[in-house]
Amino acid sequence: MIVLSVPKSIKYTQKAAHKSNCVGCGLGVKSLGDKMKYKVHRFELKMDTDKDRLEEFLNSLEGEIVSIVPNVKPIFQGMGATAKVNFLFIVEKVK
Repeated sequence: MIVLSVPKSIKYTQKAAHKSNCVGCGLGVKSLGDKMKYKVHRFELKMDTDKDRLEEFLNSLEGEIVSIVPNVKPIFQGMGATAKVNFLFIVEKVK
């Protein structure tokens, strides 16, 4: 499940309205009302080696970055548990 911060002025009153307007439900350009549009990018990464590639990608975006949502995957090893981020959802506000 993807949780995005949405301004208080936008309220979902029906599930149908949520599905047609929610950025996370379609992974593409969706409009929230008539004024705002968002685009969700999926960025695959390895945390220890892709810092420069992520920086280059973020600087190449034309719109405003609204949110970065990591996908945290738990990993269980013999000594205990840890976590790994295998991709990011980057929410971009487009004009």
